Order: sequence, then structure tokens, then C-alpha cells
Amino acid sequence: MLIDKMLTKDRVLICLLISSHVYFVLGSGSFNVALNKPTWQSSTYRSGVSSRAVDGNTNQRWYGNSCTETNNNKAREWLCVDLKQSFDISSMKIFNRIDGGTNNIKGFEVRLSSTGNCDEGGFISATACYKDHTSTGQSIYTIDRCNQPSVPSLSARFVFVSIKRQYLYICELQIFTGLGSFNVALNKPTWQSSTLGDSSNAVDGNTNQDWYGGSCTITNNKKAREWLCVDLKQSFDISSMKIFNMASCCTDEMKGFEIRLSFTGHCDEAGFTSATPCYQDQAQKGQYVYTIERCNQPPVLSLSARYVFVSVQRQYLHICELQIFAGP
Repeated sequence: MLIDKMLTKDRVLICLLISSHVYFVLGSGSFNVALNKPTWQSSTYRSGVSSRAVDGNTNQRWYGNSCTETNNNKAREWLCVDLKQSFDISSMKIFNRIDGGTNNIKGFEVRLSSTGNCDEGGFISATACYKDHTSTGQSIYTIDRCNQPSVPSLSARFVFVSIKRQYLYICELQIFTGLGSFNVALNKPTWQSSTLGDSSNAVDGNTNQDWYGGSCTITNNKKAREWLCVDLKQSFDISSMKIFNMASCCTDEMKGFEIRLSFTGHCDEAGFTSATPCYQDQAQKGQYVYTIERCNQPPVLSLSARYVFVSVQRQYLHICELQIFAGP
């Protein structure tokens, strides 16, 4: 069956590297939750924008166009990643620049916070969790549990890396979580087959099921199948999904919905057509909240995909929140 090709076995580490780009990393319950998340830095020098730190490109040379760079004017220059929700952080990996300025990162500090913002105030109030004490700059730093062995994990949403009065270069910052399951759809890019209500409402974290709560999507009803798609930005082992249907009206329009999954393609009509069906609703009436474990295929521990489509046949598609969980 086609679905068999999408299953992961024994959660073996799979890492695809093309031209120094990391497109996805799976395995052992560990995920890079920093990939393509929002970033800020205390200042920006030349073309070293902060987003390069989480673009999946681990090229460690300046002309590889994947290293950040700050000025060196402040008491502490910093880079911050907003993970968009709090995660239990098990480890971090920092790819330093290797073609100049390698020693600039000596003495860097990592700070964590569950509140605030990626700004100067957030940096000041964040809690220091790690301080580098190496005598020379390293090519790659791997930091497990902030080098506090007795701490199983550290929970945070905002992660700061900073140095004292130096240019800060980071060619990639990977932040791994390996404990529990988490909603990997939150604030990820979305598209739908047609639009009467913004598709991004489906992943905004707001589970209000009333249309006037301003958090429900809606399509037209003119196509053979109307669909909504979430691009998770990397492949994840999906353990369960939760769909919050509109409760203020039209609940039955969700009846018979289908879920499709794909590793490749895009969130578009061709991607929808080529994606593999994994679940078909058989309920007689629309439900307020649908919880779907492993696509309701109990022998399957998880299903791996980057693109998740939810569709209905010749109906308005309403989704007030789509949560997609990955984890052990």
C-alpha cells in the first residue's frame, strides 16, 4: 500500500543533506524546533540577517550566505529565536563561522525565557543557563541540558545567544526537544483551495469555535474537494491530530472530511492530488472536536509527513484550529 511508504520504522535517524542544507531530521524522538522560527538580533551588520541562523543551512563560511552577523557596539550583542511555544529543550547545537572571526564567540552565553519577547528587555530578564569557558573558538558547540547533567530538560520559548562587545556570528542554531509530544502546526504556513476566511486562523493557537471569535477558516464550496494545507517546514512523525470544528453553525459540513499526508510537493492543488489519504471520517454527524490518533490505524505508531491536507467534498470547509502533534 502507498501508506506503507510513509511509515517510519523504529524511529531510525534520517538526515537528508543537500548542498549543506538540512531539510529534515527525524529520530529518537528528537526534533529541531528552531528551524525557520522567527528571529531577532541586537543589531545587524552587512547582510548577516538573523533568519540565517535557523534556515537549515549549516554552511560555516561567510560567502555561503548562511551566517548571521551583528555589530560590536553594545555591552552584549545577542541573537534570539522565538520557538512560538514553550518546549522542553534537551540540547542545542551552534555552528560557528570557520573562515574568520572563529574566536569571536568565545565566552558566549545562552539565556532562556518562557515570557517576554525577543528584544532588549527580554534579553535582560531571561535566565542564564550556560556560559562558555573554552580558551579558543570551536567549530561546532553541542550543549546538552545547558551542561547541567542533573537537569533532564529546560523549558523555554525564547532562546538567546550572546557575546560581550564582539561581532556575533552564528551559521546555524539548532535547538532540540525530545520529551513529550508538541503541536508542530502552530503558526506554520498555510494555504487553502479558496478563501472566505484566512487559512492562517487554523494554526493561530486560538481554539475559539465561534465564527465571530475571529479564529475560524472558511473556503468556498465550488470545487470537487475544498482543502486546507499546513506546511510543517520539515517532516515530523505525527502521533495525533485534533481538529476544532465550528460550533456556532454549520457543524455538519465537516462530515466525511479526509486527511492526506505528503513528504514532497507543495500546499497546492497538485500537492493535494498527489498526497496519500490516511484518514476518512465516517461519523453520521459533525463533531465539535475530532481527535485522530495515528490516522485511526492502531498498529501504526506514527506517520511521517511535512504537508498535511484536510478536505471536504463540495462543502464549505470550516476549521477553527488544527493541531498536529509529534512525539514519542
